[in-house]
Amino acid sequence: MIIEGIKLMIMGMATVMVFLSVMMFCIQGVAQATKEHTDAELKKIEEDKARARRVESDRKKAAAAKLAPAPVNAPVVVPVPVSVSEGEVPIAVFCAAIAAFEADQAQ
Repeated sequence: MIIEGIKLMIMGMATVMVFLSVMMFCIQGVAQATKEHTDAELKKIEEDKARARRVESDRKKAAAAKLAPAPVNAPVVVPVPVSVSEGEVPIAVFCAAIAAFEADQAQ
């Protein structure tokens, strides 16, 4: 009786192993068959993201230009290029936010 249980267990595990192996080969085959389509989709998504960033940048520049013209006697401020990776906040912006928060808390 115990021997038959062990045989059934081995047969069950072997069946599952064969099924999973066949499934892995099928998934790899589908991945290879759709590789060109997947690459094209990824390229299109990256282009859409880049276009959205350009549109947002242009929109912000247009909004900033419409706010108010600079006074005639205003000093000319030359922006210093800062290398900031995407998602990172420049230190000047961070410091200004802290100063604004502390000013609000002092009132």
